Amino acid sequence: MADCKRKTSYIDRRVQGALAKRLIAHWAIFLGVAAFFSYVFQWLHNPFQSPTQLLAETWATHGPFLLTSVLLIPVFIYDAIKLSARFAGPIFRLRRTFQLIANDGNPRELEFRTNDFWRDMALDFNRMVNRLFERDQIVPNEVEEECVDADRQLESVR
Repeated sequence: MADCKRKTSYIDRRVQGALAKRLIAHWAIFLGVAAFFSYVFQWLHNPFQSPTQLLAETWATHGPFLLTSVLLIPVFIYDAIKLSARFAGPIFRLRRTFQLIANDGNPRELEFRTNDFWRDMALDFNRMVNRLFERDQIVPNEVEEECVDADRQLESVR
């Protein structure tokens, strides 16, 4: 499973959705401040222009930058969602493993994908589970090998 590619990047709507909303808000604030200061700098350059002329010159001077910034928002959101899948996926899998253990008492070994964050947490978790269940002499189930099964389980929980 560790070398399998994740089929979906949008894993945890609450976490990744909050991240996307925060990025959009920050980007909107940045664009608002950039537009305001562009207008102010244009006004300082020629303070005796009418507001409409000033706005037209501001757009002519700084419009391409502002438009490019607006067009880049989806690229940054997409990249943030892809990156956040590398930490949301492992936490999602950890939560699912906790639920499996809580429901049937049968421990499973945990393994994260190669590019995921917190791979050492999976090793620590597996050591903990092995140590705890050694006392009860229950042997943990093997790690699921099929990426398809993991992705199906992800879809079924949503």
